[in-house]
Parts: sequence; structure tokens; C-alpha cells
Amino acid sequence: MKRVILHAKRIIRKFWMFLLLVCAGSPFIGIPVFVLMLSISLLFFRDPFDIDEKALLKNFTKEELDVLNATEIDESISDDDYLELYARAQNFICPQRVDRATVLKRVSLANNAYIYEYDLNEQDSRVKDNYEVELKKELLSNIDRKDVRTMRMIRSKRNFIYRYWNNNSDGYKDIVITPEELNS
Repeated sequence: MKRVILHAKRIIRKFWMFLLLVCAGSPFIGIPVFVLMLSISLLFFRDPFDIDEKALLKNFTKEELDVLNATEIDESISDDDYLELYARAQNFICPQRVDRATVLKRVSLANNAYIYEYDLNEQDSRVKDNYEVELKKELLSNIDRKDVRTMRMIRSKRNFIYRYWNNNSDGYKDIVITPEELNS
């Protein structure tokens, strides 16, 4: 039920933004309507990430949220505990559409890896033979090496595994990024 409500909020927000842009384009009534709709948007649509705060507080304590939002490593929490908490937080917002061909289904923590599991639509034009090489380069360039999660992953000697389940064929393809690749 929570997912349906969040999806409905996203659709309403997109429609509202469309109306806002259409009215702003009108030369005579555009500015007053734009100001009115923008103020209504700020009052009613204040949550840009679609996370229900009550549901968030039911699933996570204030201390856990502080740990997740910290920009520095808290040495009182072990890397394993932090990564378990981070995986739980990411699973809270799953499934999540990454792009038109990819949906993040779940995140899991294994002994030697942090695993992202995606559904991949192979009929998308960007998915070609041997797309894994290009995707790995893109992933390596997008990983923030100064991020707390990344630093903890490197310290715990865990790999990032991006597992792509193919909708049109059986099985999956793993793209593995090692701590050594992130350190270089």
C-alpha cells in the first residue's frame, strides 16, 4: 500500500509541475499564477524524495538516521553494522527505477560483497552486446570515493557487485568492482 501511495504522489507532483510550467508561459497571468502555484507546491509537496517520514521513523531510530546521514565515519559503529544498516535503508525505498531500462530491486550484504540487484530490460536500445565493459567504466567514474559508504566498503575489503537480471533471457550478469579498483 505504501508503494501505491508514493507512486500516486509522484504522478500528482509531475502533473502539478507540468501545470506550473504551462501557466508560467502565459504572458499576462503567468507570473501571479506561477507565484501562487509555487507557494502551494512548497506547502504541500515539501518532500522531494517521496519518503514518508512517519514510515521512516517506524523503521529506523533517530540514531540510525543520524548514522546514515553522517558525512564522517563514526568509529563507534563497525563497518559491518553500518553496511547492514545502509542496505536496510536502501531496501526501504526499493523497487526504484534507475532509468528507462533498469530498476533497482534490492540490496544485500554478503561476506565479501555489497550486492545491488537490478532488473534490466534487454530490449532497450542502449543494451548492446558486451555492454558490461562500458557499464563498469561508467560505474567506476560515478562512485564517490569520499562517500562514507564507499570508504567503509574499502576498509572492510568488500566488492561492489552490480547484478543485472535480464527480463528477456535467463540468468544474470555481474559487474564486480573491487576495493583495489576504487583505490587506484
